[in-house]
Amino acid sequence: MLDLATIMRCHAVVPVRYWPVLWYWLGRLRDTYTVYAEEGREWFCWHLTREGVIWVSSCDESDEERRVRGALHRDFDRTPWTRLAPRDFSAFADTCLDVSHCTVTVPLLHSECTASAPMVYPALDPP
Repeated sequence: MLDLATIMRCHAVVPVRYWPVLWYWLGRLRDTYTVYAEEGREWFCWHLTREGVIWVSSCDESDEERRVRGALHRDFDRTPWTRLAPRDFSAFADTCLDVSHCTVTVPLLHSECTASAPMVYPALDPP
C-alpha cells in the first residue's frame, strides 16, 4: 500500500501545477497494489514522470500465469544439497584424487624461454 513517505516524495518531484494529475495516478497506483495483491503478484516496478504520470514497467507473474507456464512453486527448494549432512570424503580423496602420477608440461609465456618445450599433441605437428 502507499505510505505517507512515498506520497510526499512524489509531491516533491512533481511541480505543483501537475499535482491533480499526480493525485489521479496515485489513486490508480493504489488500485494496482490491490489488484496485484489479489492476483498473487509479489512485486512490481513503477516510475513517476515530472508531469505526475505513474507507469508500471515490470511485475512479477501472477499465480495463474505461473501455473499456465508450468513454473516451479515459489517454495521449491532450488538447493537441496545444502540440507545434506557433510560426509567424510577422505577415503574417496585417497583413492581417486591421487595426482602423483599426473604430469603437465606448461610452456612459459615468453618466447625466448620456450625453445625446448616438448609438444603436448604430437599428432598435430606440421609435416
